[in-house]
Amino acid sequence: MNNIRDSGDFWLASARCCIHILYYTSVIMIRWSKIVMFLVLLHLVCGSELCSCSPLVYRWKIDFSLSCLPVGLDVGPNKGITNLDCDVVGDDASVTDLKPIAITSYQLSELDMNLQVFKSEAAQDLSLTSGDIVEFRSETAVNHAFYSGGFQAIFDAENELGQSIRFTWILVFSNICELEPFVPGQSIGWLSVSVSYVVSTT
Repeated sequence: MNNIRDSGDFWLASARCCIHILYYTSVIMIRWSKIVMFLVLLHLVCGSELCSCSPLVYRWKIDFSLSCLPVGLDVGPNKGITNLDCDVVGDDASVTDLKPIAITSYQLSELDMNLQVFKSEAAQDLSLTSGDIVEFRSETAVNHAFYSGGFQAIFDAENELGQSIRFTWILVFSNICELEPFVPGQSIGWLSVSVSYVVSTT
């Protein structure tokens, strides 16, 4: 009888041991699954590739029929451009005709990730009209380690009365690889995006 009781106790203890092993194994597996899920989510949130969203070459076609409003770009927190400020003003308060007939000068500036001017180009003594092209080669075309955070521009022009008009704009990129900030047909004030471009992702 003792042998039978001892044998029964042995199997009962073994069963309890197996139950405990299965329980703790399941707890460990659940914890590991949560950790794995956390790592996956972390990769999705933090592992996205950072891109310089600027074109390798900016190319705009001048169109004086356009203006800052309505906004000709997709702007927002989940877009390629997060912020845009565009304005056209006269040289002084007496200038009421803000429709240009010719651009006389411009300054184009590419901004770094701190939104500080990194590269700038200027041209003066111009007489650019609708249909003319303005082009700027991004630093990303020659320096793949550079990430552009935005762009700003100043255009000086004249109206029919020879009065001075200034067109300015500044934009900030989201730097999200999947989102292109410009597509053909979009515009910024007097400038339309005339061609598509290649985004630098290196």
